Amino acid sequence: VMTYGELAVGTDVSGRAWFGIQAEPHVSMKLKQVFPRVSPQFGVIRIAITEDTARDLEWFMERYPLRGSDEAMMLVQHHARAHDRRRARTAEALLGKSDAKPARRMALPARDYQEVAAALAHASGALLLADDIGTGKTCSAIRMLASDGALPAVVVVMTHLQRQWAAELVRFIPDLRVHIAKLGTAYSLTAGQRGKGQPPPDVVVMNYHKVAGWAEALAGW
Repeated sequence: VMTYGELAVGTDVSGRAWFGIQAEPHVSMKLKQVFPRVSPQFGVIRIAITEDTARDLEWFMERYPLRGSDEAMMLVQHHARAHDRRRARTAEALLGKSDAKPARRMALPARDYQEVAAALAHASGALLLADDIGTGKTCSAIRMLASDGALPAVVVVMTHLQRQWAAELVRFIPDLRVHIAKLGTAYSLTAGQRGKGQPPPDVVVMNYHKVAGWAEALAGW
């Protein structure tokens, strides 16, 4: 099989993994059309390894085969198949075929379209929800938090909405442990009064300004 370049894998100084491609000039030009954000370094095009980039790269190599190590080819296939599975789950969610039940008891049931939004967020791992005002985007988000594996979570809102969100969380899921971050720097979430330990919260609510001070502490949580 004719090949048009080399495929390798590597990591940058921060530990992020990437695909490295060194290809014939006309193939590199085509590759940069598929991945417009990349820029070659010393003749090597580096592409961050994600499910989306792996699937696009697999599609690209059907037209322009590349030589690579077994590790590189297996990584492309592994992440590309994960992309396909996520896409299938997303399609099922959009069609309302997801039968996922909330892991937490909902005191107030979500509407059908809110169930679809929650299932879509859970299936795809991300969701920008642009429903109209008054249609219950907050409930859609809380229904997603009730899904299996969604907790613990951080809710980031504007300052004047912190207490409202905390109240809504408990209204929809009464047994939820909710904590509003009081300071801009992290502190213990399990230290109760008089030094006694307490269970960590299920959800931490904070405004945008506190995120930087809490990011490192919450990263492993």
